[in-house]
Amino acid sequence: MIQTIFVGALDKSDFLIYLGSLLSQTEKRVLLADATKEQWLRYHVCSQELNNNITDFYGIDIAHYITHYKQLQQLLQNRAYDYVLLDTDNENFLDPVMLQEMNARYLVTNYEKYVVERNKELFITNFLNQPEPISFNCIVLEAVDCQVDFQYLEQYYYYLPLRWGRAIEIPLDDYDKAIKINNSYNMHVRGMKRLSKKYVQALQSIANEISLEGEDIKKNWKLLLKGR
Repeated sequence: MIQTIFVGALDKSDFLIYLGSLLSQTEKRVLLADATKEQWLRYHVCSQELNNNITDFYGIDIAHYITHYKQLQQLLQNRAYDYVLLDTDNENFLDPVMLQEMNARYLVTNYEKYVVERNKELFITNFLNQPEPISFNCIVLEAVDCQVDFQYLEQYYYYLPLRWGRAIEIPLDDYDKAIKINNSYNMHVRGMKRLSKKYVQALQSIANEISLEGEDIKKNWKLLLKGR
């Protein structure tokens, strides 16, 4: 089982649903666990099903209202998954031991000041006095040409115990945004054939980084599009 955490104080539910759908091809079991304060994923899933802890959503399982890592561990005791994608913006959920257990870690952000500041607060609460830095890659959603870039973020977070890997920017695109909005209102996963080239490249790149050995992500993408 491969566990990947996506930390960030913004709505990244569309990206994670697409990523989970991509990884779920060839009969792989994927759990997307929502440990965010806002419970962003519930706006993409039929509210009538939220009485259940886990919702089957187009071939991936979505776990709602995850507040502590032990809660997730208990849930996983009775279920077998190939991939677990963990979404959080909750400082009470994060702790160094849990992060070290993850196979991969991503900070997800945009360049808005609120998001940049909140992400900093997430790490200050739990990690400021860590003796060893923790490795993170960075995903910048809806990136725009402005005075802020990833190099700025590296300098802004310089005193935090983080060791940066690579950064992936996904530019703001009207079609990508429209697909996200339409899917959230219609509670489905469609329109992926119209996603921008940069968005698709980022999805495939991250899927390659976290996928099981032998996975053919480009082939999986073609399989996914047949059903979308």
